[in-house]
Amino acid sequence: MSPRQYGSISSDGAEESVELIPHDENFALNGTSDVSDDKSGKLKERKWFHYALAALIGVISVGYLHGSYYHPRLVDHGVDHAPGDGSNANRVPMPKPLSSLDPTSDLGFRSTKRSGLASPSKVWQKFAHDKNDQQLEFTQPLPTNAWYMNLLSHKAAKDPARAGEVAHVYTIPYIVGVSPPNPKDMPITTTSTSVMAGIDLFLPVIKASSRNIQMVFDKYNGVSLGALVDEKKVKNIDEDDSATSYHVINDESSTSISPLGVGLQWNHLDMKSYIVRGMPYGTVAYGKDVLPTILSGNRPTSIIIDNDDSNKMLCGSLTGKPIEQVPNRKAPISKDGIAHTYTVEKELVFHLKQSDFTWVVFFSKPVKLRCFSDAVPMVSVVAPFEEVKFRLDVTEVLSEDDDDEDLVVRMAVASECTTGRSTMKEHCDRTLGYDTVSSNMEKYLELLRKGKDFYPKNPLVGVDFPKEDDEADERMTNVVVDWDFTSTKANKSAATDQASTKLRGVTQSTQNDVDDDALIMFALPHHLESLSEKDGSMCFHTFHGRTCLVHGSTWEMPVQHGAPQSFLADRPPLADV
Repeated sequence: MSPRQYGSISSDGAEESVELIPHDENFALNGTSDVSDDKSGKLKERKWFHYALAALIGVISVGYLHGSYYHPRLVDHGVDHAPGDGSNANRVPMPKPLSSLDPTSDLGFRSTKRSGLASPSKVWQKFAHDKNDQQLEFTQPLPTNAWYMNLLSHKAAKDPARAGEVAHVYTIPYIVGVSPPNPKDMPITTTSTSVMAGIDLFLPVIKASSRNIQMVFDKYNGVSLGALVDEKKVKNIDEDDSATSYHVINDESSTSISPLGVGLQWNHLDMKSYIVRGMPYGTVAYGKDVLPTILSGNRPTSIIIDNDDSNKMLCGSLTGKPIEQVPNRKAPISKDGIAHTYTVEKELVFHLKQSDFTWVVFFSKPVKLRCFSDAVPMVSVVAPFEEVKFRLDVTEVLSEDDDDEDLVVRMAVASECTTGRSTMKEHCDRTLGYDTVSSNMEKYLELLRKGKDFYPKNPLVGVDFPKEDDEADERMTNVVVDWDFTSTKANKSAATDQASTKLRGVTQSTQNDVDDDALIMFALPHHLESLSEKDGSMCFHTFHGRTCLVHGSTWEMPVQHGAPQSFLADRPPLADV
């Protein structure tokens, strides 16, 4: 019988045979041999030598991989620490990199210089150490396909106020923009050159057809939170800048680029905002000389101060004059049409007519404010369309002179279906098969009040690998999300347990008497399967399905491994397999 040959390779056009088993004329495939005893003995000795050598190599390889797997070096924002370093106690370990060589300078690979629209925009200026030929020289790799990149495009970087939908991102459940409407035409001291810098919050609904599925919203149902800036008074603006431009935060409070969010700081206003996936609130922090403004394309029906139904706010009319309204469509406007000032200690709750949304706004300090509202007059008058139908201005922050804390303003949708009369009926869909926040607005409001003082700043994602002494049935990897909750009071961390500090290399917990249950974020359906501290009745219907609140400063989502993998087979592989 002719010997079988296994495989072939081509070399210079000629085919070479590759022999994987002995197949001379004296060797039979069934395992028997006609060779002499001397040759047979040598063959057996050679075979056992090969087996022993393979086993030795296998043991060494497994030992090396085992040591690398269970004893990795730890990474802390670019600083490499040895495993025995006490500063890394309870750290979530990061695997060793496959290589620490620079592809260009060390390995000789060609690099590409990006220029023009292909280069990172000016929002990354704080991540560059200098300018070279008018190009920023960056100190670390930058994201190119993160979910929030629309906020960081060249168009958004140059003039966010005019970027429009180009600069929208889906944080889930909100769509967030950075182009508030124009607030010029108001009966107050706003100049014709004033523009609004800040964020927009929209709550979308799902629209589907035979060809696509998308999240849509009515832009006039959104609410904007920011501050006014006079374009004529802003100095040092070049052709690639504007009065409402911003940059990505890179300071001692936020030093890494997160896959879950980005911090923005406005260039010509002392104002910051942190845009994070799953955030229940929109959050803006204001410096001492900046006063907040809130705008909407809907007129309000009621404004309640500090959760007191007897303490309601009345607005001035858009013209500043008295107006006789249609009785069943009244807006909360004063009789004289003048905007009076009110003191708010903690919160405002207002309901908007067209969207049927109820919004809540929280202030970290007592403030004085006033508002203006559109109205439906008894006698119709031809007038130009006004994009802004509701405006609320903080006129004074009531704090001590030596108080250096920022004023932090947070707002959220408390109900998307308050009366059932929304212009977008999908917000009142009762056929979902599960409860939403609109089903129990009072409960959701209480949760929002409980967590109003803590916002996520620079969330990190890491992996907690199995330990060396774990039993086979206990081997589990945990995907860890540290939300980096920060208190609105003195910019302090809101970490409540040791687990929340693992990803940041902190050995002692930052105890601030914070109830971990107060820290809330929205989770997607596949997250909810692994998380225990969830609230199944506090949900929104989003593009990804049922999206519900989860409590806690960190999330730990386990991945079961089972028995460890081995490089040794239970039996030798057959030659003909």
